[in-house]
Formats: sequence, C-alpha cells, structure tokens
Amino acid sequence: MSESDSISDELQSELDALAVAGNVLADQGDYGGAITLFRRGFDLIPLPREGRSASLWFAVAIGDMQWHSKDYRASLDTWRDALILYGGFGNPFVHLRRGQMLLELGDEAEASNELLRALLIGGEDLFAREELDYWVFITSIAQAPEGYPDWIGWPGLPKGSPEYEKWTDPSDVYGFAQKSGGV
Repeated sequence: MSESDSISDELQSELDALAVAGNVLADQGDYGGAITLFRRGFDLIPLPREGRSASLWFAVAIGDMQWHSKDYRASLDTWRDALILYGGFGNPFVHLRRGQMLLELGDEAEASNELLRALLIGGEDLFAREELDYWVFITSIAQAPEGYPDWIGWPGLPKGSPEYEKWTDPSDVYGFAQKSGGV
C-alpha cells in the first residue's frame, strides 16, 4: 500500500461498514439508498483522494448504482472521475460501464472506444452478465484479434504483454499525454 493510499484502521473499518451496508441496499434494489451510503464513504476519504484505492472503489460503486438506476447523465462525471482521477483507467469494468452509459446516451463513437477497451482487457467473460445488446454492438464493429475467427472465447489480452500495456496506459488518452517543455 502506498503512503498516499494509507488510512487509519478506524477509518478503514468505517469505510468497510458503509460499503457492506451499501451493497446490501443495492442487492435489495435500493440504488438511491446505496448511493447515499457510498457517497458518505467517499466523503470520509481524506484529501487528496487521488491515488487512494478506496476512492476508486466508492466512485465505481456510485457509478454502478447510477447505472442500475438508469441515471446515465449523472454518471457521466462519476465514470470520468473514476477513470481520470481515481486510477480506473485500464480497469475493464470501469471501461465497460462507461461505454454502456455512453451508448445509452447516444454517443456511439466514444462508447465503441470504451467497450472495445473493456473487451480487449477483460475478455468475453466481462460481458457475460450484461445485456446482449452491448456485446452485439461492439463485436459487430470491432474486428476479432488475430487467431480468432470472432470474439467468442476471447480471454482478454495477457497481462504484462505489450498489447495489454498499450491498452491500459492512460498516457495518451483522455488528455493525459505528457506535454514537452516546462511545467
């Protein structure tokens, strides 16, 4: 655990309790109640929140509840923050949900970028519990990798491979590119 990620045991226990309680509400279909608890947990995370795994966890939990509530507009900022601020770039689930949300909002171009990244990193299994429409959308426009006649059975890029590193490196995506010259 990095120094920036460390929090007290007492706070960790409180965050864990809020996460468990929020998950119980989510399992009961009370997405609004779950969001309230997840936001409470997020707000307890010390500043700066960037670089803390708890920040990503709570941002993803909030975004997922917004997704299940079909509150796609509200989730725009949540998924952006999860990707850019809290270390979610390269997390296949984050890319999956962001892609689904963008597709629901009619942004097919950006949705295809996110869903392809999710599929390449996470493989076919990532889509197994999702509505079939998202699988059909991305596999109908994306060419299957070399050696695969289609996307069926695609396990995802091997971790550590140059291709995996390329697709999980945010340095040239979403405005992350390093600028040459001064600060």
